[in-house]
Amino acid sequence: SSDPEAFIRQAIADAEPEGVALATLGKRVRGKFRTFKLRDLGYSQFRSYIDDLDGLALEERDGQFYARLAR
Repeated sequence: SSDPEAFIRQAIADAEPEGVALATLGKRVRGKFRTFKLRDLGYSQFRSYIDDLDGLALEERDGQFYARLAR
């Protein structure tokens, strides 16, 4: 996929129903999109960026955040 948001959505959809750990997702996005910069999008944290994307939900389990499709 050519843009980070579509890549993120696909990665999360592929990881259903458990969702994907934000740490893992962040690494994958930065690995695929070398120029991806949260600050350019107005975010200081990956978590707040994911939280703002429509149709996605964050879930905390055992001190780690997971992104999943919103129910």
